[in-house]
This record gives sequence, structure tokens and C-alpha cells, in this order.
Amino acid sequence: MFSFNNIVKRFHRAIMRRLESPVKGYQQRIFNNFENLYKHIRKGDVVLIEGRSEISRVIKLFSNSHWSHNAMYVGDELIKKDRPFREKYLNEFGNDAKHLVIEAFAGQGVVAAAIRKYQDYNIRVCRPFGISSTDLQTVIETVISNLGKHYDQKNIIDNKHPPR
Repeated sequence: MFSFNNIVKRFHRAIMRRLESPVKGYQQRIFNNFENLYKHIRKGDVVLIEGRSEISRVIKLFSNSHWSHNAMYVGDELIKKDRPFREKYLNEFGNDAKHLVIEAFAGQGVVAAAIRKYQDYNIRVCRPFGISSTDLQTVIETVISNLGKHYDQKNIIDNKHPPR
């Protein structure tokens, strides 16, 4: 027997599957040289990504931006000796575990991923200016502490600042 909550959950999942489906006609505008990127990117840098999904198109429309997704570069922070899930990330990402980002998705929540997954996307790297190394490490640790948490889907439709 279906309850109203089950129907709502199934409807929600169907909508999310549709929104996460790829759009046709995505165009990568510039080749990403990841060997060069690895030389210059720093922990704490924010990676802006132009997504390829329907939800990315919606986000770009509402935010009036080319960028629909972002992630924080944490490099090898998750595979340092004292980290609790070091082996998990080494097994999952192999050599790419030295170059990880942390990001949030509506369906997956907050996850770690190899930055190389964005090889064929339009990306931009932004670096915080004037932040102390102590404050930067605090930000990185805070982001890491959110791994595994659910995505706040309320923010997808809660647009308090209309496009300019």
C-alpha cells in the first residue's frame, strides 16, 4: 500500500532524475590542462563548474551566471596519515586521491571527488584573497566535516536574491 509520503518521495526522485539528466549541446569552450592545473591549484581554492544537466541550466538562469556548481579543492587532505577514511579514498581514487574536491549534490549530499572528473567541463578556479593560513585550514576542516551530510534542497528554489 502506498502512503502519501511514499508518493511524494517517488515524485521527488523522478523530478531529481529528470533535472540531473544531461542537456544536449553542451560546449566545452577551452581545453583543461590538468597537469598544469595541479602545479598551480592550492587547497582552499574554489572551483566553479558549468554543469551539463537540466538543473545546471535552471541554476544558471536563476543565478544569472555561467557557473552552476562549485567545489572546494582540498588536495590530499583526505589521505593524510591521521584521516579516518584515508584507505577508502586511496582505494576509490588511486593516484587522483592527491587532487580531491568536496562538493554537494541534491541526490548524493556532500561528497569527495577527483577534480579530474571535470576534465571535459568549463571550469574556473578562484582563490580566496587575504585569508590567513590558520583561517584557511579552519575553512578546509569545516568543509571536510560536512562529508556525508545531505544536500539542503530548500536552497534550490529559495531565491531571495533575484537575478540582476
